Amino acid sequence: MAATKDDDEVDDEELCALLASSGNAVKHDVTDGTCETTKNELLGENKTTAEPTFNHVLLTETDVKFDKPTCRICQGTKNGRGRNRLVAPCGCKGSTEYVHKKCLRKWCATKKASECEICQNPYQPRFLQPPSLPKRDEDSLVSSSMLLCLLIGVFSVSVYLLIAHLYAVDFEFSGDCWLLLFLVIASLLGLVTFLAWFTRNFARIAHSRRQQLREANRTIPMNVVTSEPGTDV
Repeated sequence: MAATKDDDEVDDEELCALLASSGNAVKHDVTDGTCETTKNELLGENKTTAEPTFNHVLLTETDVKFDKPTCRICQGTKNGRGRNRLVAPCGCKGSTEYVHKKCLRKWCATKKASECEICQNPYQPRFLQPPSLPKRDEDSLVSSSMLLCLLIGVFSVSVYLLIAHLYAVDFEFSGDCWLLLFLVIASLLGLVTFLAWFTRNFARIAHSRRQQLREANRTIPMNVVTSEPGTDV
């Protein structure tokens, strides 16, 4: 019996300690080993005891951010073609990794910057404005275009004069007609020859341009978003 009483006292003391740690006012009678709790405390009417509160947060679809590539400038997730394509032009990762080409070009043109302000890495050249043509090629295109327009004009005027003269003389060939015909043939041959040279020169400039862009883009490999995460390509 004594052992049982001692065990009961130990249980009461543990219960009192538990209630005391939970913030309830406990009256512990050491003499008889009982633990009393007031009626108000049992009914939960103790005004001094702070009741736990819970903040209920209601999440909507707009509050939930899905794991989609997002442009860090316009915050858009649309991945289109050309200038509307999402690309990774620098070393940033996470939410600042991707950006639209057009947004990046506008940002760089406004800020006069060629490197990322976050990771300090230079932007890949292909995502910025393409490098300009060499001065020699630019002058060649301008001068050849002007000469082409001039030759077309000479040929057109020659044909018009020849037809007008033939109408005037009732399509009878005379010395002037042969002269105009020679002018038409000469202008036509000159136009054809120049067109052949112009086409070859334009092809050379286009090939040089492609080589220039390829060399500029070879410095850093391109990273482009081809599909959204979680989808099969």
